[in-house]
Amino acid sequence: MQTNTNRRHSSHHEVEKYKQNLTLYHVIYDLTNDLIYGCGFATAMSHDYFIGLVLWLMILSEGFRRHSRKQILNFN
Repeated sequence: MQTNTNRRHSSHHEVEKYKQNLTLYHVIYDLTNDLIYGCGFATAMSHDYFIGLVLWLMILSEGFRRHSRKQILNFN
């Protein structure tokens, strides 16, 4: 009986650890992704406003896709 209790407890602990690792992964991913996009956008704006505007629209659409996908995954 104790082994089943320990097994359930360790399984629950593994799931919580997995969720923590997944959350940390998404935080780091979002931070680096936004940093790279910000640097690219600043570079494009300093070079040419039209290129900066096009890049801004691409970043906006990609960000919308990324965040809407997260909402769908959270909904499921």
